[in-house]
Amino acid sequence: MIAQNGEGLKGPTTAPAGGTVEISVGPNEMSVGVSMGGSGSPTSLPVPPNKKVTIPVPSLPGEVIAVTVGTGFRVRTILITIVAPSP
Repeated sequence: MIAQNGEGLKGPTTAPAGGTVEISVGPNEMSVGVSMGGSGSPTSLPVPPNKKVTIPVPSLPGEVIAVTVGTGFRVRTILITIVAPSP
């Protein structure tokens, strides 16, 4: 698993279908937006005090989850590809 690193948002590039993924969020963020496969508006998840958000991963290998923080010119996004779990 390769990590995506950026200011205010860090997480893996892949996640196992049906599992969970942990995202590290910067100190000034209060929520993260999570969307999948071009669906409508993102779901907003609160950021706990430890600044680590656990996101459930649906059982849809091949889809992509977009996780965003910030607004306007300060938006940061990481994309996480859902992969089939190992047999």
